[in-house]
Amino acid sequence: MAIQRSVVRMSSVLGVAALAMTTAHAATATKDKPKPTAAQTGPQATDETFGDWTVSCREIANAGKSCEATQNFFLKGQQAPYGRVAVSRPKAAGEMLLTFAVPVNVNLSQPIAAGLDTAAKGALELKWTRCVPGACFAQGPVARGIVEKWAAAEKPPSAFYVTGAGQKFTLGFSPNGFKQAMAALLGG
Repeated sequence: MAIQRSVVRMSSVLGVAALAMTTAHAATATKDKPKPTAAQTGPQATDETFGDWTVSCREIANAGKSCEATQNFFLKGQQAPYGRVAVSRPKAAGEMLLTFAVPVNVNLSQPIAAGLDTAAKGALELKWTRCVPGACFAQGPVARGIVEKWAAAEKPPSAFYVTGAGQKFTLGFSPNGFKQAMAALLGG
């Protein structure tokens, strides 16, 4: 019991000493350093999770705020993500982008189609932009009105592409958090 009391007293003494040293160092450091001219307020980066969706926003010097909503695609029974979709807004008032990343087994001559009904006329088609070991990417502009329409729909959009073997492969956007993520993206 005496040992425990000694340890507690020693911890208290060390804590007070450390606080005093920190305060003294801060006081001398303040005298030596010039004060900043403009303090930054608010976070420089935020991440919010809405179900299966994550909305990330970053302040970029001289460019403003950039935000994106992302979701990983999983195949049934698999733990590792199969692919990923991102709806991004590089600038607060700027054009929005839609990006897909999937495994390299794609037919590069056939675009990926995304929309509420990918079989219907008016589905957004994106060309494959590049492939790297492990993934192929399709990216293109998406009008804010289309994203708003997707967010207001009863069910979220889906996308499909054609594999290298000529098979149609469908990617369903997760409804879990989709509306909230799109609202945060459009409002953020």
